[in-house]
Amino acid sequence: MKNRTILVLCLFFLICISVFSSVAVLSAQEDEEIAGFEILDVYLEQNVTDGDMELVVVIEGPADGIEQLTVVAPNGDIIVDHDTSGEGSLGLREFMFESPEPDVETVLASYPEGDYTFFGITVEGSVLYGTASLSHEMPMPTTFVSPEEDAENVAGDEVLISWEAVDNVEGYIVEVEQDEVGFNFTAEVSADTTSFKLPGEFLAAGTEYELGIATENEAGNVSFIETTFTTAE
Repeated sequence: MKNRTILVLCLFFLICISVFSSVAVLSAQEDEEIAGFEILDVYLEQNVTDGDMELVVVIEGPADGIEQLTVVAPNGDIIVDHDTSGEGSLGLREFMFESPEPDVETVLASYPEGDYTFFGITVEGSVLYGTASLSHEMPMPTTFVSPEEDAENVAGDEVLISWEAVDNVEGYIVEVEQDEVGFNFTAEVSADTTSFKLPGEFLAAGTEYELGIATENEAGNVSFIETTFTTAE
């Protein structure tokens, strides 16, 4: 464990040195030595129904792939340490990390607000650097209107999914899932939308489905509520 800690710290400092060296060269060589990530995002996803929360980190790099990746929290904790280097390695371009889902207080204590710093090295040797900000401000959840929670005998020709409007949100996310039949539907709708019609051909008769509706705020954090509904035979 001690050796692993030393290795992680060495990697972190080496990447920092590489970044600072690249920044110095950058000012003299017109952005040729340091590159940016295509996408960096860090946000919180809360399940209000279950009372849990997780941190989600989304990363997309350049086309040549990332060999080494480190993500450092505002308090200095290394929350991601990834290495795919080796002979013949193509690296990886896209990453999505999700933390465990304990209670809300534990997640907020483990992942502080502020700027998360991303360091990377591509297969071609380019140094990547970027930051993304995490906020602890969560959007208020909505409430179900239709179908009612745990509704049964829901007419399957066309299911109207509707919810109460919530102030100060950027939009809503609607998810309908049925693991046994491999059904997974997701729709993102605008903040002024409070209903969505799910075509009947998407659904099977006499089947229970999981329904989730999330609010999303300006910081990108989401608050889900969940229930089930069962279609009529």
